[in-house]
Amino acid sequence: MRNRVSFIAAMVLAAFALACVDDNKPNNPNNPTSPSPVDMAITIQGVRGNMSFAPATANVRVGQLVEWRNVDTIVHDLDEDNGRFDTGNIAAGTTSRTLRKDVEGTFPYHCTIHPGMVGTIVVTP
Repeated sequence: MRNRVSFIAAMVLAAFALACVDDNKPNNPNNPTSPSPVDMAITIQGVRGNMSFAPATANVRVGQLVEWRNVDTIVHDLDEDNGRFDTGNIAAGTTSRTLRKDVEGTFPYHCTIHPGMVGTIVVTP
């Protein structure tokens, strides 16, 4: 009986230890499944009009990766004004999936939940 209790206790401890291991897999479906380097991380700071994002105007080169990190306490999403990209919901404390812009141009975007939140991505060669 004592061996059985020891075995069960060992299994419970092993399961707990495995649950605590950081294997770099994010627990948010908006996050990529594996870490990847990004060229521009834009911070979502809150509902502050054209000051909602840092930087408000993000300058990147063609092919570079962009992501948004929501440091606010509420959910946001981002849509390009022309509808070419949509991040889906970005929960508080999480990061969006990455976006790659493969063409030059100026791409204004906004939060559809809070339309006054606006930002711009400028893509150069």
